[in-house]
Amino acid sequence: MTSRLVNGPRGRRFLYELLARAEQRENGEYNENSLVSAMWDLSIRLTRDDGSHAVATFEWTGEEAGASKRKGNTGRLIGRIRKKWMARSRGPWHRSGSFRFGLKPGWAAHAPAAGYTSGQSFNPVPHWKEGVPPVRDLVTSAKVAVLIREASKRLGEEKIPMSDLVQALAESVISARYWQEPDMIDIILSDPVVADALRDSEEMLELLGLDFEMLAGGGVELAATWLIDEIDSQCVVKPSEQVLDAWLKSTVARTESATRERPDDPTANWSGHWWSTPPRGLLVSNGETVDGDPAAFSCTEDGPISTRAEIRELTVPEKRVLVIENAEDWAELSKRFPLDITAEVRHDWFRVTGLDVTWIIPNWRDVAREWDGVKLSVRGYLTSATRAIDVGDNASMIAGWGPGETFWLNGEGIFVGESEIWEQSNVGDLLWERVSNRHGENLEDDETALGGNEGPEDQLFN
Repeated sequence: MTSRLVNGPRGRRFLYELLARAEQRENGEYNENSLVSAMWDLSIRLTRDDGSHAVATFEWTGEEAGASKRKGNTGRLIGRIRKKWMARSRGPWHRSGSFRFGLKPGWAAHAPAAGYTSGQSFNPVPHWKEGVPPVRDLVTSAKVAVLIREASKRLGEEKIPMSDLVQALAESVISARYWQEPDMIDIILSDPVVADALRDSEEMLELLGLDFEMLAGGGVELAATWLIDEIDSQCVVKPSEQVLDAWLKSTVARTESATRERPDDPTANWSGHWWSTPPRGLLVSNGETVDGDPAAFSCTEDGPISTRAEIRELTVPEKRVLVIENAEDWAELSKRFPLDITAEVRHDWFRVTGLDVTWIIPNWRDVAREWDGVKLSVRGYLTSATRAIDVGDNASMIAGWGPGETFWLNGEGIFVGESEIWEQSNVGDLLWERVSNRHGENLEDDETALGGNEGPEDQLFN
């Protein structure tokens, strides 16, 4: 059975972000009748009145309102501010009693509306919030579905810039949450009416023959090391068996401690180690995006932790690599090598899924006896990450992985090449520049050597 993008939260978000970018190219930064505007209006009205979050909205005021709307400058600025605020609000420290601000282009400050709370279904019928200005039409999930279908038709009528595809994938990755409730856009996209409309977009991409792996998993294998405080580091590969043994011991100890100390109530305000990846002490690599940039820059869960990175190319001998292409592959791996971590992840994964079940993940030490590496394909990520995966009487989750990412459970024989230094050219953007090559030569003054500034805008997918 072929896994569908619309079955996974990350796949639905990818499709929506792709439609939003196509719409933006046609209508400009902001259009009050657009899919993005309708999604924003519906998000505000569906938020929960629990006081845990706030959404600030803005309206045009004064004589300059018309000019600002025509130029789109204010909308563009507010959109950037919104993106940064939303990105900063995704940490676990924002779980209780804090505020998440989203700024809508074209609206002046009004009273905040509260946010969504886990374990509760969102209102099937939108309702007005006090202080939120009314618009001409009541936006419902049915209206969003209509706008999605209209946008999907336009998607098939034009060539799709590769940059749109890469950015849509990056937005899906950065909006993923494994430790708290999904954001309201993901919640709306999970509505059966809306998800069904997204099938038109997925079918359009299938007709166009899109190879998802070229968005992040193509080319050579590259290992990224984030450089903090200008301190250069080397890609040190520790003995895999030692790393895996230490990981298993630590995981079992944390789970036993959580069993003793944490409440069984899944709604309790507790958090722990929510990721299901092999240990980060192993060698980890990713491929290249379609424009040749390291995929780690745009496809790292929760985003890069630094604006400076060391990239090294790997030369990999013949290895036994298991590729996770769908939820069924992950379920089979978890079933064959089960490790119960329920007490450790119970509260976090309940917030994500609303399920109170027995949670298992693959025991990576045992997996290493059969496989040298495990790779999550781009399609596997889009169809399967941030969702509960049925494993018989239990459940599991792909959490903390990046699309196209490979964990090397046995790094023996893998050659790690010389390093290149890359820097983010503008904080908050996807553009990175290679500033030194593998021989340590500075390339900052060589425009032809800059990565991220060339390629995707001129490459069209058809």
